[in-house]
Amino acid sequence: MTVIEDDLRATFARHEKLTPPAAPLRAIIDRTAARRRRRRRTVVATAAALVLLAGAAVPALARSVLGGPVSVGTGLLGGDAGPAVPAKPLNFLLVGLDRRPGSADVRADTVMILHVPRDRRSAFVISIPRDARVAIPGHGADKINSAFFHGGQRGDRLDVPGGLRLTARAVQQLTGLELDGAAVVEFSALRGVTDAVGGVRMCLDRPVRSAHTERVFPKGCQDLDGAAAMDLLRQRFDLPDGAFGRDRMGQRYLRALLAKATSAQVRDNPLRLHEVLRAAGPGLTLDMKGFDLADLLFATRAIPADGVAGITLRSVGGVVEGRGHSRGFDRVGSVELDRVSLRALVDAVQRDEVAAWATAHPDQITR
Repeated sequence: MTVIEDDLRATFARHEKLTPPAAPLRAIIDRTAARRRRRRRTVVATAAALVLLAGAAVPALARSVLGGPVSVGTGLLGGDAGPAVPAKPLNFLLVGLDRRPGSADVRADTVMILHVPRDRRSAFVISIPRDARVAIPGHGADKINSAFFHGGQRGDRLDVPGGLRLTARAVQQLTGLELDGAAVVEFSALRGVTDAVGGVRMCLDRPVRSAHTERVFPKGCQDLDGAAAMDLLRQRFDLPDGAFGRDRMGQRYLRALLAKATSAQVRDNPLRLHEVLRAAGPGLTLDMKGFDLADLLFATRAIPADGVAGITLRSVGGVVEGRGHSRGFDRVGSVELDRVSLRALVDAVQRDEVAAWATAHPDQITR
């Protein structure tokens, strides 16, 4: 028995020399596990943040992972923001384009500021009317949507980053707010994302007839695919307050898309989420000022669909029923903003008290 034990010990001793050290192997295992945890964390956060960035941050992540054709800019807004998401309220500029392929004569269809309070438990989409008369740096007074045209036209070529840059300057000059990032989102991208999540459910308080397709969207709740949703978002002349009504429709669409994107069938299905990311790729230009996108997505993960509210700015003189034109328009159809009301809202944004402001101004809130 002793001989057998001695032989076994000798055999184990010989093989122990062939066994690699455990520490390097343990380090590799730990790094792999950490990467998997980060991937799981990013996948869960991606669905929740997809619409809050209007397709902005997620498609940039999709580009690095999937090779999608997303244009990611740096330095468009200036500043030296580092890669970490700052622990402060955040403001992102979102510019929507509904352009024809090959056209360089492009004006912004929607201009919004996405405000995320410091606690990251809610978000507010502030819509600046596309016809709002503002000062365009270097171009005098004009409608806010023309800032994209002035900054982006290069002969017969469209310079999207240039249009975004000048629009950002005009918005900063109008509001005095610091912008932490910006995105240009084309309707083609939103249509693809809408289809990828299986459509959205929109509820209307009155029927809307499309001036483009003659389709009638009935009063009540209905499920819309990407084409139908974009058709509805384009409407303004059949809405009682015109372009202001279209802005509110866009805010409701963002909430509907967020609700679908954060649903279990999308969030917990890697293949479905992959399709959403790929669909969001085309038609987007971003400037996140160096933020780490995974950290940004994770930081906004707690914002639920019903935690997103739209804010409509007040104009001077109100609106004319049926045509969407404000009283006091000049001959080019510009809207004069109520600067006193705007200043009060901006002050609330800067103090991180927008939730309290919204409670005090329910007539300007869309939910």
